[in-house]
Order: sequence, then structure tokens, then C-alpha cells
Amino acid sequence: MDRRDQILMAAASVFAQHGFRGSTTRRIADAAGVNEITIFRYFGTKEVLLQEAMQHLTDAVTLSELPAKPVDPARELTDWSESFLSHLRLRSAIIRKTMSEIEERPEMGNCASHTPRRASADLCRYMTALKKSGLTQEKFDSKTAAAMLMGTLFADAMGRGMMPDVYPQPEAKAAEMYTGLLLRALGVAPLRGRRPAILERKLPRAVGLAIVSLLLAAVAAGAQTFSTASAPRQLSLADAVRAAESQSEAVRIARAGVQRAQGQQYQARSQRLPQLFGSAGYTRTLASQFDVGGNAPAPDTTRPASPAPPCDGYLRGANAPLAERVAGLEDAARCAQGADPFAAFSSLPFGQENQYSVGLSFSQNLFSGGRISAQNSVANAGRRFAEIELAAQRAQIRLDVTQAYFDAALADRLVSLAESSSVQTENVLRQTQLGRNVGNVSEFDLLRAQVSSANQRPVVIQRRSDRQVAYFRLKQLLNVPLDNPLQLTTFVDDPATADAVLAGADFTGDTVSARRSSVRQASEAVEVQRGLLRVARAQRLPSLALTSQYGKVAFPQSGFPSSGDFRTNWTVGIATQFPIFTGGRIKGEQLVAEANVREAQARVDQLREFASLDARVALNALEQARAAWQASLGTAEQAARAYSIAEVRYREGISTQIELSDARLLLEQAVANRALAARNLQVARVKLELLPDLPVQIGGSAQSQQQAQIEGIIQQSQAQSARQAQQQEQQAQQQQSGIPPQ
Repeated sequence: MDRRDQILMAAASVFAQHGFRGSTTRRIADAAGVNEITIFRYFGTKEVLLQEAMQHLTDAVTLSELPAKPVDPARELTDWSESFLSHLRLRSAIIRKTMSEIEERPEMGNCASHTPRRASADLCRYMTALKKSGLTQEKFDSKTAAAMLMGTLFADAMGRGMMPDVYPQPEAKAAEMYTGLLLRALGVAPLRGRRPAILERKLPRAVGLAIVSLLLAAVAAGAQTFSTASAPRQLSLADAVRAAESQSEAVRIARAGVQRAQGQQYQARSQRLPQLFGSAGYTRTLASQFDVGGNAPAPDTTRPASPAPPCDGYLRGANAPLAERVAGLEDAARCAQGADPFAAFSSLPFGQENQYSVGLSFSQNLFSGGRISAQNSVANAGRRFAEIELAAQRAQIRLDVTQAYFDAALADRLVSLAESSSVQTENVLRQTQLGRNVGNVSEFDLLRAQVSSANQRPVVIQRRSDRQVAYFRLKQLLNVPLDNPLQLTTFVDDPATADAVLAGADFTGDTVSARRSSVRQASEAVEVQRGLLRVARAQRLPSLALTSQYGKVAFPQSGFPSSGDFRTNWTVGIATQFPIFTGGRIKGEQLVAEANVREAQARVDQLREFASLDARVALNALEQARAAWQASLGTAEQAARAYSIAEVRYREGISTQIELSDARLLLEQAVANRALAARNLQVARVKLELLPDLPVQIGGSAQSQQQAQIEGIIQQSQAQSARQAQQQEQQAQQQQSGIPPQ
């Protein structure tokens, strides 16, 4: 066994006895027979050491393999259950200790649950194959059956030492009894020549159900343990960034802004294209001024009735006898006197009961003085502004998540450091108390050790509180419930990650001020204001539009109209509109637009200056973090070595407690500085990489005001475009109807 494996086995043994907090590096070093500095040289931190120790135990586990196709289920399951039960009994101390600390140290539970997870997967596959093999006709869920057996074995391994009378005897036959009962409940018949004693009698169905109930009760503790151990969510930095970007409200708002800007582009572009509308209508007249109704005069009954129309039918040709011609003239005259003089207007719309109409209206802008082109330019600039805002929000959420992630990782590191220091002060207190009991230590040294130990407890409490707040901030960015546990898999002071950052230390990022998102947005605001200026100037020029109306109307006496009842109306017109006198309104709007252009250009210049300053600050932060990280290299190892020497000197009575306390403080400060330098290095690198898309940092209120002003400019342009479109629509209505809009 090499030294690394020796340390790992010692760490696992110490953890099984004392738990995470009591497993100090000093205690592990004593158990392994090495110097404490050797542990730091191999593993760096206690957390890494204990996690690797748990993984080392997991890798060393060898369970009996289950065949892919069941042949003798009783023998195969019994052999497997015996190997799994032996593993649980061998690791029972570590499993109990891990369960007791699962809420505070969920990462240790993940390591401890690796073997049960693997065993559960193998057993589920075997149970599925058992159903397909034809050895049983019962229908059952493979996962449930596997959980029942594993839970029973787990309960036996954990509880037999406390309650031996509760579990089957003898202990060596327990696995065979459990598997026999399970197979009997599943309806699996034993092979000829091999029949466990428990299966000699045919069990009634009620007894089988009782067995299943007992197994389900036994599985509760094991299943709860496995689910608890798997509760923490494994989270790397890359996973956190992806989750935050998909859940961020700011990114969703920015996406909505892009969609809104795209819609405004369609609105502005539509003014270049012809507008075609269809219409259809039906009108039922209930009363009309053209309907005489009961006011018509009563017919004259003293005179003979007039001949029925058409009156022209009574006229005779020139070759007819004179008498017939005279009679025809008289009949035509009497017919004309008795006819309705308004009968010819029966097909007109006046007073008709039924009116049907269908039509098309067409309009096309021919000339607008450049207004439509300017509004399209404004809409395009608004779209680019929205896309820049979306990229900026994505970059900002990446930076925020990176900071929150490494803040949480740093908080984990500081909690571990505070707990380690607390254990060290307690060890010193115990040594001092022993020295006081034998008379080698003064009362002053004992009081000093007691005060030092007591002072370390509030530090641990504060560090834990800071860690909780850091995790709350990270969960809030990820939209994760605050009560859900997380386990960070990217460590703050991982040497490999830091070396990768230092390998690209010459990378300076894109620090050109003109490419910063805020500067580009301000430049788009200038384009918007220039477009608004063109719109204001276009009001002085006439506008020209082509309009056309095509429609068909019908006035049937009853029912629906036929195709012959419709009559056609079709008009085409050209209209122009130009200002004659506006009281100075157009000039005022032009002056406002010119001032807005100059203001927007000044803001661009201002943001460029801030962007240059912000880039220098980001570069300086990266240089400072890199220098701090390089300065911390080796310092933690040296401080750990110094504390080890000071502890030996104090234990041998060569040095004082003050020297030991100073060494401890130096070690704590060195490790904290290293972790903080690693955090700052990671955040500075990510910020410099995202710098082109990040908003310019010019102070909280100033930056918010700047952003609000730019967005106000965009909204102002959108409102003016909508107002111009409404005026155009009113103008088209006036041209079509001849009635000015109210």
C-alpha cells in the first residue's frame, strides 16, 4: 500500500469514528503515521481528502454479480444478498456517521450512496429479466421488488447490533431467508434438488401478503436514506450559467423587447406597401322617410280602373285601323294616369327594406417627403438596440451567476477553515487543561486557551450564516427553491482551474470602448434621433397618396339578392396634403429633434469615456487577482508546516500558547487569502471575457438613469411613428369619404 492509499484508509477510519468535524488533519495524520504537511501536499484540503477517501472505499467494493439471464434465482439472489449485506455491515459505522451529518455535509452522502445505487440498478435489471424468463407468472414492479430486498438488507445491517432479537437467527442464514420469502411472494418456484427450509410449506396467500407488508415496512428506513443521500443537486459552474440564463427574468424581458422591436419594424415597413381592405354589410330598414305608408290618398271608385302597365303596350302601329289606334291612345293615357309616378325609383336605395353591399378599398403612399424612410430607420435602430440589450442581459446574468457561484464556493471554504480552527483551539484547550491538572501550565494559559476556544465559536456561526446567504443568492438567480440543497462541483481554489486561468493570463479581452454594449446602444439612440429629425423635416413637404374604392350594392324586395341584383361602384383618386400654416409647430418639433440629436451624440461621447475607464478597472482587477494568486502559492503549505511545528513545540513545552495561536492565525489567513485570490481571479477573468457585452459600470444610479434615458428615446420615437401612422390613416379616410375626421 502506497502512502496515498494509506492516508485514504486512515481518513475513512477517523471519519467513521469522529465524523467530519472531528476528523482533523492532525488526527488523520497520526492515524496514517505521516506528517500533517504531507496531507496538504497530497490533497490540499480536508474536504478533498475525505471525499477521495469515501470514493476510495466505493471503488474497493466488489459485489457478487447477478447473471443477465436467471437460471437459479434462489442461489443467485442469495449469493448477491450475502455479498451486499456483508458490505453494509462492514461500512455500517461510516454509513451511520454519514446519515447523521447528511444535512450539513450532503456531498458525503453522495459518495456513500454510490454503491447502493449501483446495486439497485443491477438488482432491477435482474428482476426485469426474472419476469421475462418465465420462472414466475406473477405481475410485479421490478423497482419495487428490488427496493424491498435492499431495504430489508439495509435494515438488518444497521439495526441488528442494537436489536438482535428482532432479526432472523442465525445471522449467517438471514440473507437466504430474506431472498426465499421474496421469491415465494413473487411466485418463483425453487429448482429441483434445492429447496430452502422456509419454502418447504406452501404459504397461504394471506401469509404471503403479510410477508410483503413486513418487507415494505423494513424498506422504509433504507429507501428514505437513499433518497435523502441523493437529495442534493450536483451543480457545476457551466450548469449554473445555463440554468440561470433559461430562468432569468431580465433575459425574458429582453427577449420580449426584441419581439416588440420586430413588430415595430413590420409596422414601419407596412407604410411602404399598398393597403387593401375588404368589406361586406347588410342593412334592414325598419322605417324610412321615403315610405308613404298609410298617408297615401284613397283610390277613386267612381271611375273605371286604369289599364295595367306597361302603358306602351296599348299603342297600335300606323297600319292599324283608326278606331283601334284611337282606343289604344285612350288606354295608354288612362294607364299613365293611374300609374305610380315614382315607380321608376324602386331600384334606388331610398327607403329600401333590404340593402346588401360588398367592396374593396385600396390605398398606396406615393410620396411622403422621406417620412416613411425615416420611420423605418428608427424601427431598425430600435431592433438593433433591443438585440444589444438581450446580449447585455445574457452577459450580465453570466457574470452574476459566476460571482454568486464562487461566492458560495468561497463561503464553503471559509466555513471549513473556521471549523478546522475551532477544532484546533479545542485541542489546545484540552492539552492546556491536562497540563493544568498536572501543574505544568499556569492559570493564565488555561484562561487564554478557554477564551480562544470560545471566541472561535461565533466565527464558525458567522461563517455558516454567510454561507447560507451566499447559497440563497445563488438559488435566487437559478430560480431554485431556497430549501433545496445544492452541492457545488467546481471548487473555488482548484489548482487545475486556476492554472488554466493563468495559462491565458495574457488574454486582455476586447476592451475597445466603441464595442461596449452601452456605447453601441447609445449610438443606436443617435440613429433614432436622426430619424426623428428627418420625420420632423418631412412635415414641411406635401404627401401624395393613391386611393381606390370598388363595391357592389343590391336592394332586393325580399330574401337574398341574385347576381343580377348587384350594381357596381368604382372610384379612383389621388390626394395630396401639405401644411399651409401650423403656428410654428413644425419648426418647434424640428428644433426639439435637433437638440435631441446633439444630446444623444454627447451621451455617446460620455459613455465612451466611462467604457475606457471601466475597461482599465477590469484589467487592473485581473492583474491584481493574478498577482494575489501567485503570491499565495506555497504560502498555505508553509503556514501549515509552521503550525505543525508550533504545535509540536507547544506540546513539548518548548514554546508558549501565544506562539501556537499566532501560527494558527497565520495558517487561517494564508488559506483564506488563497481561496479569496482564486475567487477574484475566476471572476475577473469571466468579466474581462464578457466585457464587450456587459453594461458600462458608471455607478448604480447614474447607470440606471443613463439606461432609462436611452430607452425613453426609443419609446419617444415609437410613439411619434405611431402618431404619424394615425394621421396618415385619418387622411386616407378623409380622401375616401370626403368627410373630415372628427
